[in-house]
Amino acid sequence: MEACVSSADHVVSSFDPRQMVDRPAKDEKIKQFASKLAQINPEARALEFLPHEPVDVVQMDYSEAIQDLTIPTKAKYFKDKYVCLIDNEEDIVEKFMATLSFSSDDVMLISKATQGQSSNNLWFTMRKGLITASNFQAIMNNEDPDLICSRIIGSESLSVKNKFQEMALDWGRRKESKARNLYQTAHGLKRNKCITETGLVVNPKYPCIGCSPDGVITCKCHESKVIEIKCPFSLRNKSAKSVLHMKTNSDGQIDFSSQYYCQVQGQMGIMEMRKCDLVFYTKHGIEHVEVSFDEEFFNRMLVKLQNFFTDYIAPFLLEIVSKDNL
Repeated sequence: MEACVSSADHVVSSFDPRQMVDRPAKDEKIKQFASKLAQINPEARALEFLPHEPVDVVQMDYSEAIQDLTIPTKAKYFKDKYVCLIDNEEDIVEKFMATLSFSSDDVMLISKATQGQSSNNLWFTMRKGLITASNFQAIMNNEDPDLICSRIIGSESLSVKNKFQEMALDWGRRKESKARNLYQTAHGLKRNKCITETGLVVNPKYPCIGCSPDGVITCKCHESKVIEIKCPFSLRNKSAKSVLHMKTNSDGQIDFSSQYYCQVQGQMGIMEMRKCDLVFYTKHGIEHVEVSFDEEFFNRMLVKLQNFFTDYIAPFLLEIVSKDNL
């Protein structure tokens, strides 16, 4: 008798009088919906709030095509085809540089296939051998080329040297989406701004460099611009306004000496945009500064980046690529 009562109680307690369409969806149904949405539109804003695994879908669709577009693959193809015809090492590098290129279709494929950036293995794959914006300052400051090369041609994942750096990277990844949403809330509604996330961006004009900005801001009444979000872990407990003051000069601008200047100038140059909103996030909110494109600086930096690639990256790739280490 007690068993019957218990069973009846269970039926009553689990009964939901609402129609099926009005009942809350189960987790598995939500994941299935999110995965299908990610296949249709990987940039959908709803994916920020839904559990899903878009990276697996992306990798399944694009991994082979992306592998063919990487700098190491291009170097291996070049060496297999031409190296027996060229005797002088300098001529080999010069010829390789002349053949290194991306088409407009390649650019679109790379950006789409590397959506999600550090959460997407294809992003790491495509970055190999490419001088990305996070390395621009190190090259401009003449830091150890061996260390820079190891970052550019190194491991599949971002190298972490110590526990603090690991915590800082984790903090930045976790808070970037929140910072983007705060920016959108503060500026999007009243100015018709929309933020579109990007993958890895390359430009056919500059095939040895690339960037991964945190998004592109589009507006109905202004030109599009880059958004770059910084979540400094060591300053997380300070006010966003005080961090902004710390990171800008007396004129309220980012200057040449800033750790971010080379990165944002490189992003604007590669993406051919004239403005970038550099956003700082702390536990207490966000602040941002608008940075204007400095074409003269970018052109000077471009020469140095291209020379670094020619002097260090290309010879190293051509030397070891046949060993199938990459």
